[in-house]
Amino acid sequence: MTYSLRFGGPVRDLSATDFKGSGTASGCSLGAPTGSGASWSLTSIGCGQGTVVMSLRAGAVVDSVANRGPATQVNAPTLVIDRAAPTSSPPRVRLRAGVALASASPPTALLATLTWAGRDTGGAGIAGYDVRRSVDGSGFADLAFGIPGAALAVALTPGHAYRFEVRARDRAGNVGGWIAGSTARAALTQEASSAIRYHRTWRTAQNGYHVAGAARNAIMPGASATYTFTGRGIAWVTTLGPDRGVARLYLDETLVAIVDTNASALAFRAVAWARTWAWSGTHTLKLVVAGTAGHARVDLDAFEILR
Repeated sequence: MTYSLRFGGPVRDLSATDFKGSGTASGCSLGAPTGSGASWSLTSIGCGQGTVVMSLRAGAVVDSVANRGPATQVNAPTLVIDRAAPTSSPPRVRLRAGVALASASPPTALLATLTWAGRDTGGAGIAGYDVRRSVDGSGFADLAFGIPGAALAVALTPGHAYRFEVRARDRAGNVGGWIAGSTARAALTQEASSAIRYHRTWRTAQNGYHVAGAARNAIMPGASATYTFTGRGIAWVTTLGPDRGVARLYLDETLVAIVDTNASALAFRAVAWARTWAWSGTHTLKLVVAGTAGHARVDLDAFEILR
């Protein structure tokens, strides 16, 4: 590493003994300063990992009229030497809520977030991450590079298998190894699926804006739709609008959310609620209509499943 030195005017009598290094890095060796006039440079080699503070002693140089300076020791900013590659955890896929499916076609992609964690023991800090993706067992291909945070929005088309891998880069230029997450498969369960058990009256509405052109709806308090599935994620796709109301969601017989689908304008294929686990398992989701006064209707367009 090389330090650049600038003085207020021409100086002389600068030597390696005028400098000293401190900090936690070991093995540093200073070369003789080079330059002339007001511009000089100093090179240090062999430093191990850690911190280095380079100091110029008081009275080290003489100017053109024989004045000695500086009056006191001058310290350069602390330099962190990082020779350790950063690491990252296996990336995980989570289904997203608060978004809408882009298309009414059943193969439309499910929206998800890829998350991971990074660590840099060398001290320079994480600069960014690179992400690659494998589809249906193919080789990993570049997806995104230089992501500043530990998250990336991804899309999963039903009927395909996805696997992601990530690596970290630190501010010292060290690059970590690739680490892959588990395989993720997405599916859409339509409202007409025989796996969904309906209680009380649910009507079918045909509309080209719904996924696959149809959705079911209910207005009666206590009307319910129950779905048992095996996977590591589920999301409820519905319709928002002025006449839509509240639903209570029970997961494995425990109330987990009260979702209000009322909105000032119609919004189809809205993902109103999502839950993702670290591991796959068998769960039961029950959607119960609250019967909100004046706007009771609740739609079931589809369930997203992550396996």
